Amino acid sequence: MPAVAALVYELLEPWQDQFVWSGASGYGHVRLWRGVAAATLRRDDEADEPFASACRFHDDNGLELWSARSQLGWAQSLAARGEPARAQEHASRALELARTYGYGLIAALATPIAGAGAGGGA
Repeated sequence: MPAVAALVYELLEPWQDQFVWSGASGYGHVRLWRGVAAATLRRDDEADEPFASACRFHDDNGLELWSARSQLGWAQSLAARGEPARAQEHASRALELARTYGYGLIAALATPIAGAGAGGGA
């Protein structure tokens, strides 16, 4: 898995300022996926900027699904590296968006992280 994540991270670099959209479907900002790849590789310093950039882009452009997904990815990255307070902040935002717009999978994944700071969840 790390070899694949490293390859994805590297291959996405030239496209990091792009939003993936086919006209019928969108897949979020490329920086979201660079953040996910960096987090998978445990390159924590390299994960935060792409997640922050993707969150801003999605929020600024009213892309709620991708904003929720970006917030979730950042929360998962922070939780994995042992930063529960920051993870909870991003998971709570993802959960808010997921509940508002009906993104069940994102809500299910964000709930335990969002609740971790309140004494519940993992």
